[in-house]
Amino acid sequence: MVSRKEMAQEVSVTNGATSAPLPASKLPAVLRFPLLAILSLSASYFGTSLAVGITGYELASVSRSLNEPWQIGAVLGWKVFELAVGWFGRYDYQDVAALMTLSHLPFHYLLATCYGVSHTTSIIALAIDVLSNVIPFALLCPRSQIHNANAPKAAVPNRAVIHNYGVTASSALLGAAVYAVTVYAAYYSYLPVYLIVHFDGLRSLARVHDATATTLLLPFLPLGWAASHFLFSASAGASHKNLRDIRREAFNPATATLGETVAHNLWGHSKRSKVLINRTVTLMLFSAANIWFRTFVTVEGTDAPGAAGWASVWAAAAALTGVAYEWLGRAT
Repeated sequence: MVSRKEMAQEVSVTNGATSAPLPASKLPAVLRFPLLAILSLSASYFGTSLAVGITGYELASVSRSLNEPWQIGAVLGWKVFELAVGWFGRYDYQDVAALMTLSHLPFHYLLATCYGVSHTTSIIALAIDVLSNVIPFALLCPRSQIHNANAPKAAVPNRAVIHNYGVTASSALLGAAVYAVTVYAAYYSYLPVYLIVHFDGLRSLARVHDATATTLLLPFLPLGWAASHFLFSASAGASHKNLRDIRREAFNPATATLGETVAHNLWGHSKRSKVLINRTVTLMLFSAANIWFRTFVTVEGTDAPGAAGWASVWAAAAALTGVAYEWLGRAT
């Protein structure tokens, strides 16, 4: 995953060079992450307990029994790791909302599509997963200037583009379309047989066989919104040119040394592209790891290769979405 140093550099890019994030909490920094973890775990526990009155034990019917101490510890440890990614990546609550949607929705989509879990139960469970992370970040972490529509123009490059409803809708639709086409391609080729081999207890694959790229577009609109926010908006807000960008544009392959040519080809990108690459790689690795963990550890009858195969589809979709947003960023 992207290093903490690179993530911190990304934050300084996306927030603008001359403005600080909007303050959220005055607590000492050393206390914030432990409190963040306590609030998140508590919100998840109470949210799940309250949801049972609406959803019943529908999720429990397809879940593994996690009674061993090491199993409980693994689940809690993964929850803390999720929080650490957002915390040390210095994301605000809107970034966390987007990242959690992108990394949790595929798991609940699997349960609704192949295990017969109702849409109501899936939506409630997804909301608990997302909100239990978002609310503590909203209380304890500073808000990025890039998400402030009233931020000074000098602080947020391309502010008019980022907060333009037409651009936001178009980029969200593009992201949803990329995810829909990628998943449909997997459905059309190898994925149904792969699921049968590696997933015991599947209730039905009728929805998989009936799916088309068009019918997948609507349920994937939340993914499109989240991808637009996490990838496109963050990179569009990092378009100020610095000395390195000027040198990149002035690069002359005819006179450059071998070392300069190699450096230019490996990392001679604009600031916007670097932010987009960093976030795309983060999204690919984090979403793949989270989907694999949730699927293998919590769903009865799954094996590790099967969970990895399911997760890889969504990692590929994240990568292709990043490519699409690079094209869109250059166009806008």
